[in-house]
Amino acid sequence: MLFALLSSMDTPSKFKYIDKVLHADPWWNFVLWFVGPLATAAAVIYVYPFPAKWVYEFTSKKQNELRKVKQEAEDERPMTRDEERTLRRQMVDLQAEFETRIRQSTEEAGRLREIITKEQLLKENAQNELQNERTRNPTTTKDGKPLNWTGQSKRC
Repeated sequence: MLFALLSSMDTPSKFKYIDKVLHADPWWNFVLWFVGPLATAAAVIYVYPFPAKWVYEFTSKKQNELRKVKQEAEDERPMTRDEERTLRRQMVDLQAEFETRIRQSTEEAGRLREIITKEQLLKENAQNELQNERTRNPTTTKDGKPLNWTGQSKRC
């Protein structure tokens, strides 16, 4: 077909040649336009996974081998002076940050303890004042009966 399109024939002759020679048999057209794509799709769906699986397994094995070789090379390689300095600087920074957080937490705990102590003292003072008020102005008799508004016990 490419030969026909690139030839020096005039355009109507090219179309006649393609119709008579290349597409002369209707069964061949059926195979070319229907069975061919169907067979190709079936091959992609049913045949392609087998070689693809083999390729994937092979590639995965090779990548794992490369990772192991790389890890072994890194394990054998000592640290450079720059890497050592960087690592020590990071450790010092982390230690300083840790100590700062501990100091802040200790200070916060001390402040909270002071607040709790003050609140407990306020609670005790309030309870003592309430007890004193109850002893000065009782609202019930000794046997638990309520007093009337004049401060005397109700007689039933």
